[in-house]
Amino acid sequence: MNIIEAISEIHLTIEAIDPLILYGENNVKLGVLKKAFPELSILARGNQVKISGNKKDAQNAKPSSN
Repeated sequence: MNIIEAISEIHLTIEAIDPLILYGENNVKLGVLKKAFPELSILARGNQVKISGNKKDAQNAKPSSN
């Protein structure tokens, strides 16, 4: 029997931070984030970040709004 997991996709818009500062030169900081959450797909383009994977993992990676 196959179990289908719920897939979640989170779209974030990052404002007021230069993408170079956020992702690091040659995306070094983005690479650290991807290593911290290897079960997720994390894509970044400019000030847009898309996080996708099973719902529980994606929600755990989502930043709090504090």
